[in-house]
Amino acid sequence: MIGEFIPFSNLGVAYEGYLALPERATGLGIIVLHDRLGPGVHIWEVTDRLAKLGFVALAPALLCGSVSIDDISGVRQILAESVRILRARPEITKPKVGVLGFGMGGQLAMLAASLDLEIGACVNFYGFCPGVEVALENLNAPMLGIFGEDDLSIPFSAVEELDKQLTALGKTHVFHLFEGVGYGFYDDSRPEFYDAVQAAEAWDNTLKFLVKHLFYRAS
Repeated sequence: MIGEFIPFSNLGVAYEGYLALPERATGLGIIVLHDRLGPGVHIWEVTDRLAKLGFVALAPALLCGSVSIDDISGVRQILAESVRILRARPEITKPKVGVLGFGMGGQLAMLAASLDLEIGACVNFYGFCPGVEVALENLNAPMLGIFGEDDLSIPFSAVEELDKQLTALGKTHVFHLFEGVGYGFYDDSRPEFYDAVQAAEAWDNTLKFLVKHLFYRAS
């Protein structure tokens, strides 16, 4: 791990996030959101990976203390504080930051992008969380969706329906459906799900999307 854990002191309780900085000291800002398993090696490695590529990356612990996925108000506070902390970092080179989430975190990435105008790009890796409703009409950022064809938690019909809703609302989005893989295919800490070839392609799509919308189209 190349980063450090920093406190979220404004929330009044012991929340924290994992912050990783690029070697060149400045870069685009990105928030990394974990799945239901909570923060751990996979999320911290993704955060480090982004920092090594030039991003200022922050991974908040979303479900800690008294906050659970059923406490949407608490989750929203953590998301808002993550954006505030990241945008206040002197290393940030553009005014808007990105948000990238896996599983539950993918759905929360969409939620964050619907609540905060300072988010300039949203990436959802196979994110679906029935308890989290997102007002799609308020989605403020372009969205990239990464889904697995064999994901039993997100049927293809649900992906199609989300695509139709976003299209009808005129929201900028791109969806990629990867053949022969299911939930968690990017998670190299879980070999039963991981697929190196498809993961590499998904990561390449993600980086191009983030750079396009955070660097070239940032306002």
